[in-house]
Amino acid sequence: MQLIDLGMFLVIFLVFYLLGAGFVKIIHLIRKDKSKNYRIGVVIFALLVAAMITYNNLGRWDSRYADPAQLFQTQEGN
Repeated sequence: MQLIDLGMFLVIFLVFYLLGAGFVKIIHLIRKDKSKNYRIGVVIFALLVAAMITYNNLGRWDSRYADPAQLFQTQEGN
């Protein structure tokens, strides 16, 4: 795990937390609900999404991995 992977996790967590909190806050304002019980659910959801996206992209920035675009190129020298 590189530093960019950790940074990506934190950015994705922050984005999904803010989007989720805003969405749920709008619903609570419409329903005139004053409780703050939704916060733990939004935190867990944001953690799960950030972990999933980070896990799926681990190591993509390392130069030792093959470039998927090169798999479909043909060599014209032969």
